[in-house]
Amino acid sequence: MKKAFIISVLSLIGINSATAFDNSATAFDIPWWEQPTVCRVNETKCYVNMGDGFNTDKWDGDSNCYGMKYICPNAFNPPQPYEAQLVSRNDIKHNTNNAISDDFDTNILSKTDDCFGVRRKYNKTGSEVMVGGKPVKVWCTGILEDPIDETENGEITDKPVTCDFLEKKGYIGVENGKCWGKPYDASKYHVDCGGEGNKDFKPARLVILNGTEFSEDSKTEESQKEIMNEMYKNSKKQKAQYFQK
Repeated sequence: MKKAFIISVLSLIGINSATAFDNSATAFDIPWWEQPTVCRVNETKCYVNMGDGFNTDKWDGDSNCYGMKYICPNAFNPPQPYEAQLVSRNDIKHNTNNAISDDFDTNILSKTDDCFGVRRKYNKTGSEVMVGGKPVKVWCTGILEDPIDETENGEITDKPVTCDFLEKKGYIGVENGKCWGKPYDASKYHVDCGGEGNKDFKPARLVILNGTEFSEDSKTEESQKEIMNEMYKNSKKQKAQYFQK
């Protein structure tokens, strides 16, 4: 019985040895640092495929990995005035001391600054973004005089934008693709903002001139308003007459 058992064990050892020998040629072809027995850093705690926006030579002591993210200046709370800063993985994940503004997504690389931290979109198009936890409109580039930040679709401000301001710049407050503010031709349209009391960005009405030319008497603002009112009344009558419900 013992002999039979020993023979069985030897047979198994022989088979395993042969198998190991057969595989050894393949194993020796694999570099030692790629062998399955080599200890490795847990990559789930580290950045992989690092490129733009990373410093690959920096040791991140919090995660025991090489590589740290550059966070854009505007993404900090309060915003940093100068350049992007290297921040550890744990500090980004847990937002230590609320150093990073909730208005920014540090998983997205900025297309203009080679750093992470893009203002969060409020809607799908990105024509509205978050400022101080609230949505604000993104105005097409060139409209605002003193924007607080630039997004991929335009510029933003934390100050109110009125119809009067837009009208003087040659714009009306409507959505224009992925930003707000559409230029208009003053020879074809008259923008009525509704007076100084109107603090909204939308015009009270937009009148199509349809080829109408002002006389010399219509140069004053008051006379223009009278003409516009008369045109508006006539248009309303025509609509009621020919476009009955």
